[in-house]
Amino acid sequence: MRNIGKNYSKIIAIILLCSAVFSSCKKYKSDLDLSSSARINALKANGVSGTIDESTKTITLLLPLGSDLSAVNPEITLPAGATIAPAAGAVMDMTQPVTYRVANGNIYSDYIVKATVEPAFTSFKVNGVAGTIDDIGHTIAVTLPPGSDLTALKPDFTASSGLTVTPATGTVQDFTSPVNYKVTSSVATFDYKVTVQTAIYIGFVGTAANRAGITNPDEKAAADWLFTAFPYADYVSFNDIKAGTATLSKYKAIWWHFDSAQSLPDIANDADVINRLKAYYAGGGNFFLTTYAALYLPVLGIVPPFKGSNNVFGDSSPNPGGNWGINFNGRESHPLFQGLALANAHVAYLISDGTERLNHTAWWKVNEWGGYTNAAGWRAQTGGIDLATVDGDDTRDVTCGIAEFPSKSGSGKTLVIALGAYDWYAEPIPGTNTQGPANSYLPNIKRMSLNALNYLTK
Repeated sequence: MRNIGKNYSKIIAIILLCSAVFSSCKKYKSDLDLSSSARINALKANGVSGTIDESTKTITLLLPLGSDLSAVNPEITLPAGATIAPAAGAVMDMTQPVTYRVANGNIYSDYIVKATVEPAFTSFKVNGVAGTIDDIGHTIAVTLPPGSDLTALKPDFTASSGLTVTPATGTVQDFTSPVNYKVTSSVATFDYKVTVQTAIYIGFVGTAANRAGITNPDEKAAADWLFTAFPYADYVSFNDIKAGTATLSKYKAIWWHFDSAQSLPDIANDADVINRLKAYYAGGGNFFLTTYAALYLPVLGIVPPFKGSNNVFGDSSPNPGGNWGINFNGRESHPLFQGLALANAHVAYLISDGTERLNHTAWWKVNEWGGYTNAAGWRAQTGGIDLATVDGDDTRDVTCGIAEFPSKSGSGKTLVIALGAYDWYAEPIPGTNTQGPANSYLPNIKRMSLNALNYLTK
C-alpha cells in the first residue's frame, strides 16, 4: 500500500506540473499579428495607373509626355489598417526609383516605384530612314544618303498612345530648313524640331590594304568609332591613292590617324600619293591629321618647309600618368571644344589617372625651338591658328598641340591634334596581358573628334 500511495502522489504532482505549464503558456501567448495585408493595392499619378508586379514588388509608372518626374504626387490605395512611408500624397522626386514601405500589424513590404515619361514618338522615319529622337531636347534628326532631295519629303511616324501631332504623318514637307511638329498630351504641348540632312562621305586613310588589316590598336579604335558615328565613311588605303583608284573628290574630309611610328611611312611620301592629296586639298578638300599624322603638314605644303612639328616623341612602354588634358584659354568658342566635359572654363581632360598610355606626341615646342619665341611668332611663321596646348599652360607660348590651318585661295582647311593625351586605346599594364583601367575621359576624345569632322564638313 505504501508503494501505491507513493506512485499516486507522483502522478498527482505530474498532473499539477503540466497544468502549471499549460497555464503559463496561455498566460504568455504571442501578441504578433501576422494576418494583416501589407501591400499596395493601387498607385496612380497624372491620371495613369501604375503596373504592380507582386512577385518582384516593383511598380512601373509610365507618365504622360510633359510630366515632371521631379515632382510626382502619387495616389496610393492601401488595405485597411495599413500605413506607408513616404506618406501617400507626398510629392516625390521620381527621377530615380523610389522605395515605399507598407506596414500593417507586424508585417511590412517594400515596393520600388520606377517612373518614366512616355516618348512622343515610337518611330519617326523619312524615306525609310529612322530618325534619332531626343525626348529631352525635343528634337529629331534624320540623315539621308548623300544627294537626297530635301524639298519634298513625306515623314512616316507613329506617336505614343493618347498624343496628337500636327502636321499629321504622311504630310509632305520641305526640309531644307528644320520643321516643327506640335505634340500635345493630356498635360502639355511641345514643339519637336525635326532636322533632315544629307550624309557626307569621310575617308579614313591608312597603310593597311583595308580596314580589317589595321593592326595598331589605337588606329583601330579610332576607325571603329568613325564607322559607327558616320555610316558613310570609307576606308582608303594609301596604295589605292597611289594607284588612282580612290575617288578622293567624293570625300568632304579625309582623316589620317597615324599612331604606329614617329616617322612617316614610305607610302605616304610617294610622289603620286602626295600629288593626288595636294590636288584634293587645293580643290577644297579638308584634312584631319591626328597624332603622328601631324608630320604630314609640310609634305602636303600646308605649312612652309621646316615649320612642321619640331618635338616628336613617345614612351617606350605604357605609363599610368595622371589626368592629362588640354587648355584652350581664349579659344573657348571654337567649335572643336563645344560639348566637352570641362575641368574648368578652358580645360578638358582627355585621359584619366591610372589609364595606361604611350604619350605619342608630335607637337610644336614654341618657346625653345624653331625661332618662334611665342605663340604669336608661331602663328606668323606657320600660318596656323594655335587652338590648345597642355592643360597647365594658359598662354600657349610653350607648346602648341592642337591647331587649325585655314583655307587659302580656295583650298580646304586642316585640323591637327598632336598631343599625347589624344589616345584612343587604353594599353595593357606593362609586363602583363591584363588590360589597364578604362579611360573615363574617352567621351571627350570622341566628342572632340566628332566636332572636328562636323566643322570640316559643314
